[in-house]
Amino acid sequence: MRTKRDVLTWSGFFAGIGMALWLVPAGLTYAAGSAQDAELNGWLILLAALLLYGVLLRTFVPSREQREVDEEPSVRTISSGWAATVYSPQIGVAFAIFAVAGAAGLVAAQEAPVIVRTLIWAVLAIAGIALVALLGIDVRVDQEGLRIRSALLRFPLKQVPASKLGDVRTTTVHPSDWGGWGIRKHGGSTAFIVNGRHAVSASLRDGGEVLVTIPERKLPRDLKRPGSVGDS
Repeated sequence: MRTKRDVLTWSGFFAGIGMALWLVPAGLTYAAGSAQDAELNGWLILLAALLLYGVLLRTFVPSREQREVDEEPSVRTISSGWAATVYSPQIGVAFAIFAVAGAAGLVAAQEAPVIVRTLIWAVLAIAGIALVALLGIDVRVDQEGLRIRSALLRFPLKQVPASKLGDVRTTTVHPSDWGGWGIRKHGGSTAFIVNGRHAVSASLRDGGEVLVTIPERKLPRDLKRPGSVGDS
């Protein structure tokens, strides 16, 4: 844990410098109207905030290892299935920052060639859609299997039929365990890290798992292998 905290702190520090090298000059030049008249003034606050980006990342990693008390899957029946909609404030903040930075970039590129502006628009559109898709997700486990889709854009993100699912259980995770927020893949496993440290995890019969972080108040109380829902 200590190593993770140190790595995230220093990588975040240099990432913040990288963001500052682009965002601060672009913003103050636009505000002043020309590079010759640009002055730091209030932009120093943004510069300082970006340099503290590593401290923000450090808070995602606990100071010591936390072990799950109950690792055993539940074997009680879901009589009518379970579903939840999860919204991510973290990705919402990332989208707001992205929107501001993207707008500043488009303004700064007004005099650029058409092809450059088109590429910027394309990149911003793709990244924006990806963030909006993860702002909220619908999760459902029933006799048909596991289904995850975007709550706002309504398209499927992951579907696993009941025949390919093993046990479904609740557990705890940390974003740093999977490399951060968003959709994360590791081997045959897929994780949707969008909200909090509690999660529903479904093992796959061919190896790996599908994991979704869920606020504690929305966790299912009764879990069992979806293929046997309704069995006696």
